[in-house]
Amino acid sequence: MKSATTTTSRKNSSFIIGIFLVLLGVLWLLDEMSFYIPSWIMSWQMFLIALGVVFGIQSSFRNPTSYILILIGGVFLLANYFDIPINFWQFFWPALLILIGISIMIRPKRKWKPSGDYITEEGTETSDDRFDSLRVNAIMNGINRNITSQNFKGGEISSIMGGVEINFSRADIQGEAVLNVSVVMGGLKIIVPPDWSVQIEATNILGGIEDERYSNVKVETGSKVLVLTGTVIMGGIEIVSY
Repeated sequence: MKSATTTTSRKNSSFIIGIFLVLLGVLWLLDEMSFYIPSWIMSWQMFLIALGVVFGIQSSFRNPTSYILILIGGVFLLANYFDIPINFWQFFWPALLILIGISIMIRPKRKWKPSGDYITEEGTETSDDRFDSLRVNAIMNGINRNITSQNFKGGEISSIMGGVEINFSRADIQGEAVLNVSVVMGGLKIIVPPDWSVQIEATNILGGIEDERYSNVKVETGSKVLVLTGTVIMGGIEIVSY
């Protein structure tokens, strides 16, 4: 049974995305009707900033992706109105990578629960506590993870111009797990066991979400439910079983 907190969180997330789309549509409509709309409001830089704010509100600003989008959009927006020295850009991208690395190192640690083996990103099996939750941030890079938790509870995945593959084929769910995704011009592949049901509640904007399991394997409908929430913008999610 879905908890009241989970249901409320999903409704809030959908409401935030709905407001974002309504405001974007209203501004676009006013612009087409020759109302004066400052050019910077309809710029791609402002679009990145708005996305960062939306993702930030969805995650209570725990997801570093929101700060990165706001930073990139803000810097390029200011560059249109201020004379920024050319050598600034030589240092901006390395500095951005440093900030991303720092944000990953200092983010809150996840709680561990002893339950068996855990497969690391490199595929090395160890006898240690496993993650029952997941947090992945792929920004202009690729990440592969194999999850073996027998009580997977959910998590967060961000793919910004990157690629992520999550393999749940050796994992299990006790009831329902919620996976919140933020995919912007990136890709996400999710491999699930045949006895899992996948409920897609993510908002798709100029992207694609494909559940290809029914064409490859016999999918059983059971009580193990993986719920996908979040947003896909100009990106793609692929769901498969082997």
